[in-house]
Amino acid sequence: MVFLIEEVNSSNEAREIAANYRRIINDLKSQRAKELRLQKKLKRATLAEMSGVSESSIKRFETIGDISFARLLQIANALGVLDDFVDLFKVEKPMTLSELEKMEKRSKPLRGSI
Repeated sequence: MVFLIEEVNSSNEAREIAANYRRIINDLKSQRAKELRLQKKLKRATLAEMSGVSESSIKRFETIGDISFARLLQIANALGVLDDFVDLFKVEKPMTLSELEKMEKRSKPLRGSI
């Protein structure tokens, strides 16, 4: 019985930690977007026209970090930083034979031996 309670508590703690990290990440990306907008001397209304995202959605994003991924991409495109998202998923291609061999070694699953 005690074990089950500890398991539930750790599960709740894990959810709480994940929620805190999501809040921190949302705050960081919304602050960065606002900084970019201000650097470009754009009003929210102007960014809304450029991006196709409503001014109220931009305000909500900048204040509490709440936005859909699609709208975030629209804003990034309007601010000229869409390539940053592409770079997140960029796969490095090997340039030399030794780099290819290293990639091959890393792709093999590790197995234990008994």
